[in-house]
Amino acid sequence: MTKSKLLDSLKLEQDRQDLIKLARKFGVKEVDLDWCARKLGDGLYLGLNWKNIGDAEAAIIAETLKVNSSVKHIDIAGNDIGDVGAAALAEMLKENSTITTINVYQNQIGDVGAIALAEALKINSSVTNIRFGQNQICDAGTAVLAEALKVNGSVKQIDLVSNQI
Repeated sequence: MTKSKLLDSLKLEQDRQDLIKLARKFGVKEVDLDWCARKLGDGLYLGLNWKNIGDAEAAIIAETLKVNSSVKHIDIAGNDIGDVGAAALAEMLKENSTITTINVYQNQIGDVGAIALAEALKINSSVTNIRFGQNQICDAGTAVLAEALKVNGSVKQIDLVSNQI
């Protein structure tokens, strides 16, 4: 193994351990930690769906992911994340250039959160798939997302099913 590959592998494992610490903060059982912070392809998957995560917890996740260069997939579906948490995630996406998939399906995100995420998508070029389904997004949020997609060339799939559109 080359020195570069070894360093990449060590960095990936350190980032994975950071995610495990984060998952523990949210009460993830020891038996589930490997699933919540697992290797997926050449990156990491963070799965914290159905963990009663609200805006404050979303802000902690966002702050952690600003500097994490290994996570490619975030699944935080089925939580209680609203506009404030979505805004924190949006700020993270402005800085993070490795996340490709974000799933915020079935949360409480409305137009304000959708607009914040849309502004982030104008800057972020790594996200290719985003799931906004079953939130509280109305026409105003959808319109701003559509405008953002005109600027963003990386998003290939967006899910807005079962919103207030």
